[in-house]
Parts: sequence; structure tokens; C-alpha cells
Amino acid sequence: MTEDIQPKDSTRRLIAGILFVVAGAVLVIQSLGVIGGYAIEMTGFGVTSGFFGVFLAIAMIVHGIYYIKTKCAYKNKDFEWAWFWVYGILAFIIFGSEAYKYFADLGGIWWLIVAALWILGYRWGADQSDLIKSSKKAKTIQKVQVVNNKLDKADKIAKYKKLLDENAISKAEYNELKAEILEGKSEK
Repeated sequence: MTEDIQPKDSTRRLIAGILFVVAGAVLVIQSLGVIGGYAIEMTGFGVTSGFFGVFLAIAMIVHGIYYIKTKCAYKNKDFEWAWFWVYGILAFIIFGSEAYKYFADLGGIWWLIVAALWILGYRWGADQSDLIKSSKKAKTIQKVQVVNNKLDKADKIAKYKKLLDENAISKAEYNELKAEILEGKSEK
């Protein structure tokens, strides 16, 4: 079980999370306006561009909640980079479909906001290396505990084997105690 460690600058991550949620909410409102405006004009791809804005806004809100929730806990460093790929795929769709021609802010300002907030909330430098070291240390401790547990079992079995050899316990008692140890039930 890995322990959670406190990042050195959790306030920065909390602020990034809050700004992501606020920016996502603003983008939802703006996207709904684009959808409504192009729906009135009966321009189908303009409406689709608005939906791309909504998808980006949802990703931003979820990302903000993730930053807020994990501001003081290290869970999974690969999940931190997953957001890079989420935004990369959305950018590929938005720019590949030329949605920014109908919704200019998707190509103008929103990608800058997303990039700035992702960078603001990401764990960089010493903070990231501390988290990685902590994760490696926890894994090492787990391995040592498993090895110690196996050694403890072997020592207990050897103790009972010695008692069997000295005829202090019967073969049936030895087998029963050995089974308890191997099942992890023995506290003796």
C-alpha cells in the first residue's frame, strides 16, 4: 500500500483545479451560445463546433475536479499524463475538422488556457521527483515485508520441526501447526 505524500505546493494545484472548473463552466456557456446561434442559422457544422466546445469544457471540468481532489495526494503519475493525451485527441478533432472556423475561440484562446492550467497544476521538478521516490520506497517496503513474512513462516516451521525431532510434539500436531502457519492463521 503506497502512502500519500504532501506535494510541496498543493496550493498551486488547487488553484489550477478551481480555474479549470471555472474556465470549463465559461466554455460550456460559450459553446451553448455557439450551438444556439448556428442552430438558428441552420448551419449544421457550426452546431457541431459548439458540441466540440462542450466536450472540451467537460474535459476541463473533470480535470479541474481531479486536480482539486488530488491536490495533496499522489495516486498515479501516468494518470497525470493522460490529460495531455485527452487534450491532444480533442485538439486533433477540433483542428482536423476545422471547427475553429465556426467557433473561433477553440482555435484562438481555449487551447492556451488549457495548456497554461495543465502546466500550472502538473507536478514539476522536486515535487514530481519526491512523488516518484516515495512510490519506489513504498514498493521496496512492500517487497521487504513479503520476504520477512516468508522468513517468519520458515522460522516457525523449523521451530516446530525441531520439537517434532525431539518428540516434544506428535507428527499430527506438527502437521496441524505447519498447515496453520502456511495458511497464515498461526500467532504462536
